[in-house]
Amino acid sequence: MQAMMQQTSALDQQAAQAVTGLISGQGVEIHDAMIATQKADMAFELALQVRNKAVGAYLQMMNMQF
Repeated sequence: MQAMMQQTSALDQQAAQAVTGLISGQGVEIHDAMIATQKADMAFELALQVRNKAVGAYLQMMNMQF
């Protein structure tokens, strides 16, 4: 889980750098910035879904009667 969060953070930083490079005119192509942004978005959505599933499983276990 921690490795996934680190990878998501790294993808977010890459996307931010690509967008900054595009806006400042540092030779970053628009399609490269869009791809980096989409990768970061997909990684975030995956992390969010994993978190939701883990919370759901925890709540379900807490509601079990032994």
